[in-house]
Amino acid sequence: VYTETQAFTYKVFAAKVFSDVMIPMYYDLYTVEGRQELLDELTELTAVNDCIDSSITVTGEDKIAILSTCVNNANTRRYLICGVLQED
Repeated sequence: VYTETQAFTYKVFAAKVFSDVMIPMYYDLYTVEGRQELLDELTELTAVNDCIDSSITVTGEDKIAILSTCVNNANTRRYLICGVLQED
């Protein structure tokens, strides 16, 4: 991710179909416990096409980025790509 002054590197730890809940409204992202609850759900294998890299340790204290897009013919689902910030 590039900004005007910095470049950030994120390592993808999950790519999966997820519910279409508004993540910032459904999870308390202001607390470590709320972020950990989200991470626990993101790293749980729930579908055949889920891709989870269990070799990457991610906790509620880490900085993560989640990219979201539509899933064809599934109005109640989103496809998420989840990455954790890598410290240089």
